[in-house]
Amino acid sequence: MRIYILDDQFIMLDKIKRIVKTITQELAINAQIKIFTNVDDLEVAVFEQGQYADVYFLDLDQNGVKLSGINFAKRLRQVDIEATISFVSKFPALMQQLFANNIGARDFINKSLPATLLKGFLEQTLIYQQRLLAPTKGQQKLLINTNEQVYLVKPHEIIAIETTATAHQLKLTTAHDKILFYDKLSDLQQRLPRLFRAHRACLINLDYITQIKMKEHLTILDNRFELPVSRTKIKQLCELITIHDSGATV
Repeated sequence: MRIYILDDQFIMLDKIKRIVKTITQELAINAQIKIFTNVDDLEVAVFEQGQYADVYFLDLDQNGVKLSGINFAKRLRQVDIEATISFVSKFPALMQQLFANNIGARDFINKSLPATLLKGFLEQTLIYQQRLLAPTKGQQKLLINTNEQVYLVKPHEIIAIETTATAHQLKLTTAHDKILFYDKLSDLQQRLPRLFRAHRACLINLDYITQIKMKEHLTILDNRFELPVSRTKIKQLCELITIHDSGATV
């Protein structure tokens, strides 16, 4: 589970991080926790680098910019409807305005609460997301319409999506199928934020990476086939592989 925490006050940021780390250890959640002191860095990580999180703990105001946390959440919801968002702020009077914005936030947590109470509310958010990520969760499927038939593919089953020699034609690979269809890779990147844009020619599922060939700028997927990784993405990919703890070799 990837968890992002946004707060412009470092003392509070560190406090929330320590509490969240304790909770994930107690709940046996394999988590990567990343902190941000300003919303600009968070936007770069998410919208430019494609490093989406499962859980966001957001403060409302950042560095004097009113409601910047809410504005980030609104933008996030345009491309990711599955992430769990909880706001952690000392301004509970804004609660009604917050939920009126239809962001789909999980909770509004008063960060002025004593540590024991704060931990309880943070824990509720993480338990909620843990249940969403459970194998029993009903998953939204990707509908692919070809000339011959319609496929319904679970996102977690996708190994990779890549371009072909035919203009606008893509190939989607799962453990059981190879599906040729027509779409834009950039559009699928927006619809499937958990896939990583390793190269302009492909999206890959980090869970299926078994090896990264650094010199050749290639990644081996499911021990079966290889896809390119751009020079500008190789470092980021290695960092994400460490986060996922997929057992890949470099």
